[in-house]
Amino acid sequence: MAVPSGSSWTCITGVLSQGRRVSITDMSSALFCEEQELTVLDVVASNPDSVGKYALMTDQSSIEFKGRSLWGLLRVRGRFTDISGHGELFEQGNVLGELIVDSASISTGIGKRDEHLRSPDFFDTARFPLISVNVTGLRQLPSQELMIDVAIWVKGVVENISIPVTVTVVDDRVIHVQAAATIDRTNFGVDANQLGMVSDSVDVSADLRFRKTG
Repeated sequence: MAVPSGSSWTCITGVLSQGRRVSITDMSSALFCEEQELTVLDVVASNPDSVGKYALMTDQSSIEFKGRSLWGLLRVRGRFTDISGHGELFEQGNVLGELIVDSASISTGIGKRDEHLRSPDFFDTARFPLISVNVTGLRQLPSQELMIDVAIWVKGVVENISIPVTVTVVDDRVIHVQAAATIDRTNFGVDANQLGMVSDSVDVSADLRFRKTG
């Protein structure tokens, strides 16, 4: 069955994680297409209008984290409030892109704790004002799960990791990307830990929307 393309694609939804398939609904003509054996790479190939450059929709995107302190008894949640980014989607379904995070925009809701996180004990934001995430590729596993390859720069240290990612094509100009990973903060020199009170592992999640610009 052919896949609608171009402006007729007013609604395309799908969750690509853990082998689940894309479901496509053409709302403009009320045409319902039953669940197809399609992955996001197939969708991109069938809809050339999706190929191009994208900019992060900062007002609809977030990067959040959670960890533990007080020897694991207290859960700490926070987010970075100043993020920007861009990306490019290619014909074969590959992607390149970059996210830039203002490290001083870290916020946990407690002023004194945020000041400590900005200090040299943790992010040292005066010396390292930016955190960057460079996207270098997108891979599909035999299980159909999508993995995104990224290089994360924090405090002048880079670590290359692969992260499971969910991609939803919202319409022919907007792509919704969700990803989550557990990161060892000490790998980046964010290693202050008085009396072992703060966990080394931090769960980071990104909920990002990109709008096509060209």
